[in-house]
Amino acid sequence: MAEKEMTSINVAVTPTRKSGNEVECDITGNEVVDDALFLARDRTYDITFTLDAAATETWNQPNPFCARNGKCPAVNAPPHGHFSIKSVSPKSLTVEARAPNARSVVHYRLNFSGGGTFDPIIIRD
Repeated sequence: MAEKEMTSINVAVTPTRKSGNEVECDITGNEVVDDALFLARDRTYDITFTLDAAATETWNQPNPFCARNGKCPAVNAPPHGHFSIKSVSPKSLTVEARAPNARSVVHYRLNFSGGGTFDPIIIRD
């Protein structure tokens, strides 16, 4: 059986304001609409989240990403079953998002060093 094609996408993450542990961010990219990431349900993606170079935040090295269907994941939750972390450096995070082959809304959390978090969504349609 042939392996499914991988689509690579880039998402720019610009922290704009911090209140307690909540970090407001603007995210931009070809698949982003209103800070939500829209992905095809039958395609596997490599998503690279790149923090703005001027941002003081960096990715939380032991746990930069977690996800859960239907509601926000806990801060230290593992990645959802369709997601795995491929690489992480202070300003770049690449996550593999395997095709669920079903419509879904995935809440994900980007975790920053120092305890800050940002909680956008992925819509698989």
